[in-house]
Amino acid sequence: MLDKRIDDITTADLQAFLDEGVPEGQIVDYKLPGQPDPTGAAIALQLNDEGRRELAKDVVAFANAEGGWLIIGVNETATEPARPDGIVPILECERRAVTLRDSLANSIDPPLHGLRCRGIPTDGTSGVILVYVPASAGAPHAVTHSGGRKLCAVRRNDQSVTLTMPEITSLAVESVNRTERLRQLLESRRSAFDSFDVTGDDRNVPAAVYRISIVPVRPRASIPRIYGRLNLLATTSYVRVRWDDNSTINALALGANATHSPRPALLGAVIEGRGGTYAGRMIVGQDGMVETCVISPDRPQDGISKHLYVWWLVADLVNAMRVAHRLRTETGAGEAEMWLDVEIDVRPARGTVPAPDERFVVISFNERWHDHVRVPAPLRLPLQRILGPDTFNGVANELVERILNAGGMRWEHPPFTCDW
Repeated sequence: MLDKRIDDITTADLQAFLDEGVPEGQIVDYKLPGQPDPTGAAIALQLNDEGRRELAKDVVAFANAEGGWLIIGVNETATEPARPDGIVPILECERRAVTLRDSLANSIDPPLHGLRCRGIPTDGTSGVILVYVPASAGAPHAVTHSGGRKLCAVRRNDQSVTLTMPEITSLAVESVNRTERLRQLLESRRSAFDSFDVTGDDRNVPAAVYRISIVPVRPRASIPRIYGRLNLLATTSYVRVRWDDNSTINALALGANATHSPRPALLGAVIEGRGGTYAGRMIVGQDGMVETCVISPDRPQDGISKHLYVWWLVADLVNAMRVAHRLRTETGAGEAEMWLDVEIDVRPARGTVPAPDERFVVISFNERWHDHVRVPAPLRLPLQRILGPDTFNGVANELVERILNAGGMRWEHPPFTCDW
């Protein structure tokens, strides 16, 4: 269940998860706001100030650690660690989830991006409330008490532990150092991309290239022998892009189509290959980093080189986000904020050096080459935040808009959704 978007979790998913008896731990906590009704009737979510602060403490504890899930409306066993012992439904759970989200957000400082609450009905309008908390790059977060007092906590196994001032200072320093390490990592990926070219020596026209790098803010220590875990590395050849008027595009994921069997690499796996006049490489690190680099196909029959169809990039972006998400959820880590770094450049024809006015890429938005823009190369787009699968479509839409803006155009189309 925890590997799904919160909006995609069904009542059956929830029941199966509870039937499995997953214990409380680093990324899961069960809550019951009040005493169960002896008749089994649903109970109201009535939280006083102390109850709200206690829930908020659990939320910031997850955010300051590896992220996690609060599951509200579940009775617990008396064992250590506690396990689920039946649902105690919350009245009007979907409506109460909305008010709970607002209440929690107003209690946390600094603001926590990506916090989600959703009611899952199990009996009419009554049911369980799920609270999804991403690991945050803005840690440490604290709960604001009346009078301005603040309480900071972190998740340690199945407990939300209040931190002392020296521990808070240490967490803040760790957060700053982590951010600097991420920036250095992305700079190294940019440098490595400058030499990326796996099309061989037979390319006689310039070609557009792009790099998609995704790094988790809080990486796992290690995912061993990742090259042999094909279920984690699986990609899809096409991504369906859909609009509200039911118009669609089946976007070819160049990187997925060019890459083949993974091979071991230092601290990760590499998958690379060629597909006609295009080529791709995916690097997956044991720390959860995912990077896709692609040389797009030339179109000599159209008289266009250095061309990039934007939906190729979107399809590869969706694949990369899915792999990065899967690396965490299917290996027992909590959901984490990730950074997205995208760069578009041009590779000259073999043996040539492009003049400054030739360093550009033509980016089109439909298959007939209409609605295209010309962007300078290299184009390094601003970093974007990925806060779990619920944000994948928003990230993709924002990326397309930024590319258009870089070419001097406005995005005047309705938002799109990616199906995979």
